[in-house]
Formats: sequence, C-alpha cells, structure tokens
Amino acid sequence: RRIFRIRGSEWEFTMSLDNIVNITISTNSLQMAQTGFGVPLIIAKEHDAWAERVRTFSDLSELKGINHDSPLYRMANALMSQNPKVPKFKIGQRESSDKTITETLQAIIDADSDFYGVLLVSEHKTDTAEYIDEVRELVAAVSTRRLLAGVDFESGKENINLESFKLALAESKRVFAVHKTTPQIGPNALPEDFPAAAWMGKMLSQ
Repeated sequence: RRIFRIRGSEWEFTMSLDNIVNITISTNSLQMAQTGFGVPLIIAKEHDAWAERVRTFSDLSELKGINHDSPLYRMANALMSQNPKVPKFKIGQRESSDKTITETLQAIIDADSDFYGVLLVSEHKTDTAEYIDEVRELVAAVSTRRLLAGVDFESGKENINLESFKLALAESKRVFAVHKTTPQIGPNALPEDFPAAAWMGKMLSQ
C-alpha cells in the first residue's frame, strides 16, 4: 500500500493477489521505449568542466570543476540529498549552438538515452517571462517522449506571470511543477532548495 501526496492532493495505491493476472506478450518486434527509469538528467548550460555532451555521476564529489555555489551544483545537491535517493544521475550540456531545449534534448538523447527524469538549470528567476519561455520549450521537448520533467516556480499574489506559467504547463501532462519555499534570513536560513529536483531524487528512487 502506498500513499502519494503532492500539491495538496493525495493518491493511494494498493496491490493484492487479486490484481495479478497472466498476460502473454509477443516480443517479435517489441523494444523497450525507455530503459533508464529511475535515472534523472539535469540539463545545464555548456561549461568547461568536461567535454562530453552527457556524463553520469553517482556522488556529488564527482562534480569536479563545478562551483559549489552554482545553480547546477545546488540542484544536484538537492537531487542527491534525499532518503532514499537515486543511485546515479546525469548531466547533459546545453551547448551555445543549440537553438531550443528540444534541440538540446535530442542531442542528449542521441548521445545517451538512458534516463527518465528531466530537470533544467535556468539562468532566469522563476517569476520572469524568460523563465516562462524556457518552461514552454521544455514542455514541447518532453511532450512527445516518454519522459518526466520537473520545474520550480515562486508563487505569490504579486507574481504577474502566474497565469502564463499555468498556461505553459497546460500543454503537457509530462511536466510537474513545485512551488519554491520562501527564503529565510539569518543563521538558520534555508538555501534555494530546488524542490522539483528534491522530489525527483526521492520519488524516482522508488
């Protein structure tokens, strides 16, 4: 029995012997559409830390050459700080020659298609129009593929882009959004926690 909660909603899953049936499948022309279930991929802007389009990591200590204060490192930290956590993750580079996120994702898949979750490191704040455009591109990139993408968003009554953000997400059922918590001030302040990455790091492990 499992209970899954997100954004105020709750789903309960129960399985018993009554749910088990015998199924015969012909595998003459059947291939796995996606082998990397449970493996998240972070798409980040091109950097000098390594040359490969895609690289696999099993621990944060392997992120050589990535500044610990950078959004990429902090997103990876949120991903790998869960309990339970995914055993590995991948980082795919978004090269300067890539015109869209769809183009980036296709190049990443051509290099290494063994992943399921997709996260995007953005240079824009989540309440800006530029970020909305990136979300819209991400939706287009994953909508025709068997992938799951996660994005963050800062909610609030003063956020004039909230409706635009909802419209960008409405185009796909394969992208989920998590509201960011309000930053705290003082010695016990929380960093930007990248909640979509944290959720994916915990849930994909299961």
